[in-house]
Amino acid sequence: MKLFDGKKWVLILPLFLLGCATTITGGAPGQGPAVDPSSFLAKDLIAAAYNLDQAVLVGALPADDPAPVCVHGVLINAGIELPPGTTAPASFEPKREGLVSSGAIAYIKLQQLKAQSGKVLKVPVSCKALIGQIVVDGLTAPSRIIDLK
Repeated sequence: MKLFDGKKWVLILPLFLLGCATTITGGAPGQGPAVDPSSFLAKDLIAAAYNLDQAVLVGALPADDPAPVCVHGVLINAGIELPPGTTAPASFEPKREGLVSSGAIAYIKLQQLKAQSGKVLKVPVSCKALIGQIVVDGLTAPSRIIDLK
């Protein structure tokens, strides 16, 4: 019998892949991000929030512009950004030494995902429209900027 035949890899590979987690965050079941904070979309939303905040700060947007509030609301509802006045839940860097510790990490992550499976991201329709417009503007801005010579 081979040490790593095809059937065993089917069981071992997911443990190694899930065991590559860098941080495990505590909290009650169902808490935590509904969206992976390291995903492209999350990083893009965080950058958009920063840009909008800076635009308000320097006066490029009025202080009462709804866009920063909408984007921050989405980040808070997605569990990526903390609501004002709250603290981050405890977390730790898991140790991965082999198959058993990788399996333990996978188990923890799967339990967290299972607890969050019913979590729904709620965004007001007005914010959806505004964020959609920001996306459309972002897609068309390069051609408009070039045309403004």
